[in-house]
Amino acid sequence: MFEIVKNKKNNLVKIILFIIIVPFAFFGIDSYFRDSDSSFLLFEIDNNNKVTFADFNNYYNNVVNDFKTRVNLNDSSVSEFLESYEFKVSVLNQLLNDRILYQIASDTNFKTSALLVDEYLKNIPGFITDNNFDQNKYKRFLALRKVSDEQFRNSISVEITTNQYKEYLKNHL
Repeated sequence: MFEIVKNKKNNLVKIILFIIIVPFAFFGIDSYFRDSDSSFLLFEIDNNNKVTFADFNNYYNNVVNDFKTRVNLNDSSVSEFLESYEFKVSVLNQLLNDRILYQIASDTNFKTSALLVDEYLKNIPGFITDNNFDQNKYKRFLALRKVSDEQFRNSISVEITTNQYKEYLKNHL
């Protein structure tokens, strides 16, 4: 069979192999990002600063939601772009950069209080029913994302600390 592939005259076989191999390669990459175990460790900066697939997924969804509020969603190329491998890798790089910045902030004792995390959590629109925090919606969200309350609160703390440290750097550099 490999003799047929090596034969330069038989381009049809090469085209067929290309058509079969390329989608499987991209499907494999996409399924990695889509179906990974939420506790799968993507990278670790130190013992207190680890990033799991669930962290990436939350970060990615936040970036996508923020992007969608700024761009015309009627354009199909926008949706394709947001689902592309390249976009997901760029979001992963951004997450890595933010976590490194978080590590620097933590090393300089730049911290977020639990009260601020609670206040932020209570103001997430998806968890509000009749102008009150809906504990049931919150629990369903955690179950759907397969993350614990502690993990989610930690991700909020990291996000707040990183954003505050970015603001601090903007104002003092």
